[in-house]
Amino acid sequence: MAGIKDITGRVFGKLTVVSLLPARTSGGGTQWRCRCSCGNWSPCVRSGNLNNGHTTSCGCEQKRAAGKAKFKHGLARKSGNSHYTRWHNIRQRTCRQNHPAYHNYGGRGIKMYPGWFNNFIYFKKWLDDNLGPCPDGFTLDRIDVDGHYCPSNLRWATRKQQARNKR
Repeated sequence: MAGIKDITGRVFGKLTVVSLLPARTSGGGTQWRCRCSCGNWSPCVRSGNLNNGHTTSCGCEQKRAAGKAKFKHGLARKSGNSHYTRWHNIRQRTCRQNHPAYHNYGGRGIKMYPGWFNNFIYFKKWLDDNLGPCPDGFTLDRIDVDGHYCPSNLRWATRKQQARNKR
């Protein structure tokens, strides 16, 4: 760590610095892996944001301040559980017009099942109860490529199956 001030072990708000990341930021700054006191990991935090107080938690403080204290913290990043990431990405692709893939999803009229849209826990429960855990090498796929993200149109599929499932 020549030329880099080692801040491993230091605490910034709710974040404890755990290790230096090998990749530098685009501006040449250093990045650190941190653990929040709530138990969640913040995998990539810039030194400058720690030092100037801009980043003091994994985001749990902002959620709490916004009245979302019931958020099941850390669920998205627990090992082996990426249901939250799937849910979040589906929402982004189907409703956020500035998302790079919006034109392939929301722009074509593809929507997310209304019962899942604002309820991650319901989405996760449906996946667990109906599709089970995601097998290694599989991803969530829409059976009908022109259909919505809804209970009757989802399955686990290999990349090869998905590549054949095109419009």
